[in-house]
Amino acid sequence: MSMPSPDNEERRQPATCPLCGHLRNPAEMKTCRTCGKSHCKRCSGLRRAETAGYWSEQWHHLPVAWEGICQNCFDSWAEAAITCASCGKAVASEEIYWGGPCDKCRDYVCYDCARTKQRAGGGWEAPGGVWDHRCRKHVGRFARGWHTPERPQRAGEN
Repeated sequence: MSMPSPDNEERRQPATCPLCGHLRNPAEMKTCRTCGKSHCKRCSGLRRAETAGYWSEQWHHLPVAWEGICQNCFDSWAEAAITCASCGKAVASEEIYWGGPCDKCRDYVCYDCARTKQRAGGGWEAPGGVWDHRCRKHVGRFARGWHTPERPQRAGEN
């Protein structure tokens, strides 16, 4: 019978999340790609975006800036002003429509410039339908069917 190695024993021990202080299974711990600190799924940047109303489950596009970061790095990222690719104004990150990038320029734009249109209705392949996202300057002259997306509820607005 072989003795378990000390490394295996450490991997099985519960780890404490430094952000929330809860004991977690080591498999649930992730490393932030920005600061390099470990965090649990509850303390991820994506979870923070959901609770703050930046992101909705119905949206399929996830901004690359949110993937693999902790909530502290998300908060510091969210404080910085972002330039809208369509109108060029510097706006707060909560004023950017994160539901999907423009199909033409592949940039995220502010709610004033964002336009959405459902291309196909719900069905077994796409129950929520297929949505096209474009900025105001790429919608074109004939904007029939395009509309401004609704803003999700923010955490403080409830």
